[in-house]
Amino acid sequence: MDRRNATISLCMIVKDESSCLRDCLEAAGPYVDEMIVVDTGSSDDTMAIAESCGATVLSMAWPGSFARARNVSLEAATCDWILVLDADEVLRPGDEEELARVVDDPRHLGAFVRLSNHGDDGAYLSCLIMRLFRNDPSFRFRLAIHEQVVESILAKAEQVGGLIVDGVLHIDHYGYRESVRVAKNKDERDRRHFEDALREEPNNAYLWFKYGDYLRRFDHSAVVIDALDRSCALIRDYPDKRRRREPYCAESFSLLALELVRANRHAEAGELLDYARQHCHPTPMMWWVSGHHALCIKDHDAALEYFDACAALDGQCLHVPAQPGITNERSHFGRARALLGLGQRETAIRMFKEGADRWPNCEDLVLAATRVAMLERRFPEAIRRLTAALDKDPENANYWQVGTELFLELGRSKDAEVWIVRAQAQQTSLSAAAVAATYGEVELAAGDLEGALDRWSRDPRHPNAKAGLILLHAVFGEPLPPALETIDAEIEVALAGVLRRHAQSPRPERLRLPLSENLAAGRALDPRIHRVISANLDPPRLTTPV
Repeated sequence: MDRRNATISLCMIVKDESSCLRDCLEAAGPYVDEMIVVDTGSSDDTMAIAESCGATVLSMAWPGSFARARNVSLEAATCDWILVLDADEVLRPGDEEELARVVDDPRHLGAFVRLSNHGDDGAYLSCLIMRLFRNDPSFRFRLAIHEQVVESILAKAEQVGGLIVDGVLHIDHYGYRESVRVAKNKDERDRRHFEDALREEPNNAYLWFKYGDYLRRFDHSAVVIDALDRSCALIRDYPDKRRRREPYCAESFSLLALELVRANRHAEAGELLDYARQHCHPTPMMWWVSGHHALCIKDHDAALEYFDACAALDGQCLHVPAQPGITNERSHFGRARALLGLGQRETAIRMFKEGADRWPNCEDLVLAATRVAMLERRFPEAIRRLTAALDKDPENANYWQVGTELFLELGRSKDAEVWIVRAQAQQTSLSAAAVAATYGEVELAAGDLEGALDRWSRDPRHPNAKAGLILLHAVFGEPLPPALETIDAEIEVALAGVLRRHAQSPRPERLRLPLSENLAAGRALDPRIHRVISANLDPPRLTTPV
């Protein structure tokens, strides 16, 4: 241990942590002068392990609140500073000198440490979190779940002119691995804690934000929207200084906007994002959702600006953790889509390919690159990308859906019928529109024009569904509804794709002949629609099996 004058107490709360506690305590040993471990009812060797590592062990019944349990450990600490860890966290070595510099400076009241959350795939996301602070009786945790101590420290720092520093110590956290969550039944445990906490503090914006974020994993949009809407309403009443200081404010508005975008409530989402950009501390999620929303309303210049702002934060350790991939692969995909919308097709296609090669686990990029390969009739590459993706994620509805498109491209309608059923069985609310659009194409290939029309009409969100509706209105010689009268680059690509795939069906003339007749008769169509249909009305049929 490097020489330092200030002493440090490690404070922990534990229950049934025998699988990881020893690693935590042994890694913390060089950094601290005492260890306080509060056990809340372990039935394994947790207490014995803590004692063998030199910790002072206190035993108590679970008090129904993480904050209350934490504060018991703080009250037992006797050193100048307190370091808080969970049992599934491990301090990295080598930060002793920096730690001494921080705790020996009388101006410092607390420090944000770098916390890296490790997932099952070996990747991790880092953020800054308050875990090191002076042993001051006014510094206490609050909230029954997602307990926080930072507000009391920031308040005193503002009152007395004390300093808070960033980036001291580096903690690796392994509790976000899915295997750990399942083993500890964390989802059900967290739900109970949230409900208890919100009964105690129904007007806590942070709690409603965390609850809404927690609910997102269960694919129940209505309850997510309700929780996040409550959070945002409370945040609007904050003083402006507080909104700009606490990054979860922008996160709450951004996540609510994302749910509203998915529900096609774009105007409401836009208002939320405008407010967040004007009144909150910017976060990667705020920029990414802003870009995603801009794409949805066809504001491609704004989308490019927002995705660039998000990508500029890549690699930075911030006070709020970035959602996986949004500052790199997903911003890359968003930029490519924006460029496609701006007419820079070659650049966008190149970015799709490069992105899929660089980030082979990014679903959006893999799907885009697969579609590009299909468009360029490089079917072996499309098959290779899709096969590799399904090997990694065989329950991904979008991969089965694009595989259906591939079979349609190859003229294998019967295989397409099998794959689209598999896609429908795996679909979620996020993939339902794409699956419905492709299901319509399968019905079109089978000669069921009315079935295709019905399916596309019931869920017209996907570009391929819109393209299919345009084609069928042209086939029937009917005027287009206002929403389909004009198209952008994305719909142009979708139109060409639907026509190209249908050309490989058993009887493509069922679509081609009435389209040709109506085009020749001068039926009123947007000139771009007329041009795209004319250019793709009779694509070559495959003659060589793939």
